[in-house]
Amino acid sequence: MDSIAGGQIQGARENQQDAFSYLEWNQNHYLMILADGIGGATGGEIASNIAVREFKNTFISDVSISSIRDRLIHSLQAVNDALYMEKKEHQTISALGGTTLTGAVVIEHKFYWISVGDSPLWLIRGQSITRLNEDHSIGAVLDMRAQAGEISWEVAKKSNERNNLLSAVLGADIDYVDAPADPIQLYPGDVLICASDGIETCAPEEILQIVTAGHPSPLDIVEVLLESVAAMNRPKQDNASLIVYRYR
Repeated sequence: MDSIAGGQIQGARENQQDAFSYLEWNQNHYLMILADGIGGATGGEIASNIAVREFKNTFISDVSISSIRDRLIHSLQAVNDALYMEKKEHQTISALGGTTLTGAVVIEHKFYWISVGDSPLWLIRGQSITRLNEDHSIGAVLDMRAQAGEISWEVAKKSNERNNLLSAVLGADIDYVDAPADPIQLYPGDVLICASDGIETCAPEEILQIVTAGHPSPLDIVEVLLESVAAMNRPKQDNASLIVYRYR
């Protein structure tokens, strides 16, 4: 049974602006990359594909950088530089065009990541699901305000600004980057899900139920989650992509 799998659906969008890639570049060393393009149909698609390609190529080739965190940071900078040059030389991406980006690495029993934007990274351990990475969106700010009693949960959830990003990879200064100094320890049975926000059509509780029902393989989880998102039949369903890894 493979330890990793990925997939995507287009949803109700005119084109696919998500891009992802994963590979085992050494025995028990896995790299996962996912990008959700923003800023217009064509520009978002181009930006996300550039991001995944540049991140993967840079990370794999940067063998002189011993620190995994430093390699992740350098790979993110390579993506940002590539988007800057694409805008400057080819102008295929609008000034506001760019992408979210999550790059995650498993080395033996340790898990590292870097992320910009709102694409979620979940850990399912036992009967619990936890979002690991920061959410760089207005929605996260609104939820914190509701938690503090400053606004109602109804106002927070219904705000038209929820999906606005506080940080993205645009080929310019990046406002917020989540790159923890220390990796997290993985234990047998842990499941990691790297996803675009289109997967959040399914609530965390539903994701947890799918992952923990009968010990499905990563491919089973990918297929069932995408089927569940599609079955919601939302009129404005976003692209939905995910990579699932199970630590054994």
